[in-house]
Amino acid sequence: MCDLKGFAADRDRPDWQSRQTRTYSNGVRVIRDRDGNGGKKIWQENTRTKIQSKPYLHEAIHANTKQIYIVEGEKCAEALQPHLDHRSKAVITSIGGSNAPRKTDWSSVCEAIERDCEIVFIPDRDEPGEKYIQEVARLLRPEKINVIRLGGDRDDGYEIANWLEVENDIATLPEPVAEAVPITTPPRATGVSDLFDHHTPAVLNWLEKDMIPANKLTLR
Repeated sequence: MCDLKGFAADRDRPDWQSRQTRTYSNGVRVIRDRDGNGGKKIWQENTRTKIQSKPYLHEAIHANTKQIYIVEGEKCAEALQPHLDHRSKAVITSIGGSNAPRKTDWSSVCEAIERDCEIVFIPDRDEPGEKYIQEVARLLRPEKINVIRLGGDRDDGYEIANWLEVENDIATLPEPVAEAVPITTPPRATGVSDLFDHHTPAVLNWLEKDMIPANKLTLR
């Protein structure tokens, strides 16, 4: 079960007020801090486990959940959660942010999809945000994806937490737009060049057209 530790776990550090520690279901701790230049730094502890983590705040998903919002990062999930009717809606995110959706156990979300639960993505407005929703969609394989892109044509990382700071009213959240699920591209085979036809045919030069190839062993 996901557990928001807050700042208490780091009170022995002089910078504890700037730090936030979240613990995922497999025991991995995700720590956020300021980098001293107005930005942020994020790292993980207890990463040796090979057990996949459940999504952050996944415990809010239940049999009557009709809509699940998927956002990028714990801060966004925590910002949106208080605005939702928990009788029918939930919000989750995955460990590792946009770079590692495959490290999360999405089984509880897949089960919800089988119950006709609607999945709504609210991506961060940048290239990693778009990559994230595409990768998660490939893992979940819903019939369609529903996306809310906030901030018009922004591409500066604008996120739901930023939007809520200004609007602070979930009733004005735009309606999701249905999109096709991204096509899954099979991984390129390694080790054996022509396994599953993942190879590029060699271009041959001929000493005698279609009979004797150049620089090849020919049996007579």
